Amino acid sequence: LTPGHSGASTTLPLHSAPVAAPGHSMLRFNSSSWFSSVFVFYGGVFPRLLIPAICYVAYVVTLYQFCMKSNFGLSADGLKFIAGATTFMLIFRLNQCYSRMQRANKMLVDAICGLRAIVGVTCANLCTAERNGQLSEEQRQA
Repeated sequence: LTPGHSGASTTLPLHSAPVAAPGHSMLRFNSSSWFSSVFVFYGGVFPRLLIPAICYVAYVVTLYQFCMKSNFGLSADGLKFIAGATTFMLIFRLNQCYSRMQRANKMLVDAICGLRAIVGVTCANLCTAERNGQLSEEQRQA
């Protein structure tokens, strides 16, 4: 027994966090700095973006070098075309994001309605058990 401990069994409150085994960390990365939070490799988005980002940077650098060596310049019509294409791609991407958000909202509503039904059935059964005298004094206080 530890000093000041009476030896009686106590229960943990519902909001207590689980305790990790000694020597094991529950987090996969050090969260003390922003760098480790953003560039976490396992379990994060960084591995999925690394190869496409490297390819994109290489493409942009190559294109820039080509334009500088060949004195390439865009006319006003070319700039309007690029602006229109960029706007179209942005709107298309926003539509995809909005449909994904709507799907997530529907799933959240379904989950909350399911939880509400479970809580309702549980409360009804507890109320019935209490009226029939099937609950002990300890269960009533909990």
